[in-house]
Amino acid sequence: MAALGTKWGYLAGFIFPYWALWCYYLPARWSGKAGVAQLLQAPKSGALPWLAALGPALVLGALSWRRLARQNWRVLAASAAIGAVNGAGEELLWRGLFLQGFGEPYTWAAWALTGVAFPLWHLAFLTIEPSPMGNVGFVASAAVVGVLWGWVARHTASLQAPIAGHVALNFVSLIGARYFTRA
Repeated sequence: MAALGTKWGYLAGFIFPYWALWCYYLPARWSGKAGVAQLLQAPKSGALPWLAALGPALVLGALSWRRLARQNWRVLAASAAIGAVNGAGEELLWRGLFLQGFGEPYTWAAWALTGVAFPLWHLAFLTIEPSPMGNVGFVASAAVVGVLWGWVARHTASLQAPIAGHVALNFVSLIGARYFTRA
């Protein structure tokens, strides 16, 4: 991966082993097809969990709409693709495994554990490249959305809204900008 350089090696590190093994294989292996299907079922409640899950992306999108509007199609397409793969995978791993791994109902211990482990995992990114929002801000925001998406998953017994929120937040964060802009 070092031969790819920092930028593309970073992405390759996500593709394998993080996304392929941790985010997709491990939850599928642990839960099986039926378990993954159960995690992706229609949520058991109304609009509030969806609003909560999508809220961070809506706020960030509203605050940065000018930056979003200035992006070229490559940045937007990469942000959408990376956001979708990463958002869905991380929700299967961080909320899905804990939702099923701790049994019914999703226990407070599991919720607390994901609220701590999810932001700690995001520290790994910062060893390669600091966040434009600052490292403390990045980890703090990961903690907030991790707890929020955990609440939504627990409340709805579904990952649909947390996945939508995670994908949307990754997109409006312009996660693809690092690959198609000059630095």
